Amino acid sequence: MEKNDKFDKSLTDFKNATAKSMAAALICSQIALQHFHDHGDVSLCQRFHDAMPKNYTRRSAFIKWLASFSPIALKGGEFAKDKSDTAVDWNLEAAFAKPFWEFAPEKEILDFTSADIISDLKRVVKKFKNEDRSKPADAEAVALLAQVETTIETLAAAPVAAPVVEAPAVAAA
Repeated sequence: MEKNDKFDKSLTDFKNATAKSMAAALICSQIALQHFHDHGDVSLCQRFHDAMPKNYTRRSAFIKWLASFSPIALKGGEFAKDKSDTAVDWNLEAAFAKPFWEFAPEKEILDFTSADIISDLKRVVKKFKNEDRSKPADAEAVALLAQVETTIETLAAAPVAAPVVEAPAVAAA
């Protein structure tokens, strides 16, 4: 394997910056929630939220964490105290038990096969054919369901071959 000093240095920088960022994020999130609890002021929650880039990996976890342990609402990108009857009760102990990014872990991406797709399509058709739970509203729905069933049977009998895609040539650095 070829050694790449620039990559190795950048990787070390990234790991160090990530560790520092995670430590700072933990402190910011906990201080913001404690401040909201103590003063009813969501401004620190808002500032920390706004400091995270829109596609920041764990921004949505921060929102879920806040909403699960405090009476807060996010409307149009702005936090406010939730004063409704259904507002969540405060639970700082549970909130501080784990960092927000571990509270709502990212969902694992699962691989699926053509057989999985066919199985799920059959399940959908079965759901619509269950006369105890659903009834077609018109003849078009009946015809479409029959057409979908036929298409699924065709796909199951002779699965579609994957197209061959050639990888683009990569220019040498």
